[in-house]
Amino acid sequence: MTAPPVRGLAVRLPGLCVTRAPKVAAKLDACPVIDARVIPMRWSWFAPTPGKFQPNPDLEREVSHWTAQGRTWAQLGFYGDQDFAPVWILNEPGVKIVQNKDGEPIPAVWPVGFLEKYLAPFLAQFLPWLASRGIQACNLPAGHIGHLAAQPSGRGKKSFVAAGWTATAWADYVGRLHTACKGKLPLYLLNSGELVGHEYSPEAATICALLSRQEGVGVIRTNLQADPADPERNAALMAQFWAEYPLVKSWWGAGDDWPLYDPDGHGGANDNRPLAWTEQALKNAFGLPGHPQATAVIWCQADDALATEPAQAFAVARKLCKMGPKS
Repeated sequence: MTAPPVRGLAVRLPGLCVTRAPKVAAKLDACPVIDARVIPMRWSWFAPTPGKFQPNPDLEREVSHWTAQGRTWAQLGFYGDQDFAPVWILNEPGVKIVQNKDGEPIPAVWPVGFLEKYLAPFLAQFLPWLASRGIQACNLPAGHIGHLAAQPSGRGKKSFVAAGWTATAWADYVGRLHTACKGKLPLYLLNSGELVGHEYSPEAATICALLSRQEGVGVIRTNLQADPADPERNAALMAQFWAEYPLVKSWWGAGDDWPLYDPDGHGGANDNRPLAWTEQALKNAFGLPGHPQATAVIWCQADDALATEPAQAFAVARKLCKMGPKS
């Protein structure tokens, strides 16, 4: 089984906070619970003009700062909001244009030829750049903001399907993308359980199982919505969630793209959740009978780490997952 790049709490940082929100960066510097920092990155930050690899200076400072603090990962996105992709790509001949959840134009990345012409040459420079800066792992940046999901919105789903998107074509694209990334850095997939729209997709689990078994790609299962106030929904979600665990033959992480613990009301789906709520939610997720208790990574957001007494909340998760104390 492939060893994870870190064992513990991976916290996704809030953009370019070293330059643009230094007070937030200082608080995260002092946070006692973080095992790995995840820097979100956008294709547009490296490609101001066609064929030119030029990292954003603010990103360079961000990477230098966080790699000096300890273990650091990257989360790259080719598209998401309109400014994830470089503006010039929308005017390139032959590039198919689809829409995101807000109706903004984004490139269709899955048709054969797009990856080979635009993404593979970029990745051939990007991944060695990460390694040279001390980044220890990178997501396989297939879909929306770097997740496996192509377009997790109803509006986006209609646009993608109308443009010829299918689960089969997407799986083929993800395989070709992995080939372009293979061997450069340890890779992980962010899987919410969806591919298009908000419907659960068994094809997503199949893609993860294949890449983990054959290629050692780690899988971080997001969409951990273990609400103690809704036990029936929680049971259904967690049964679906953990059913995928035996399929993963590399390493497994779990978490959410919304804060799991936010008693101070920073915002998001789980704002104003007290410590007792979070502890019960984590027990609902990780304390189920028969749970294998081999979760390597808990995927968190910056609000989790900035909340009051985060060490108390996530000590519960460490214990349930048998991670041990923070290294």
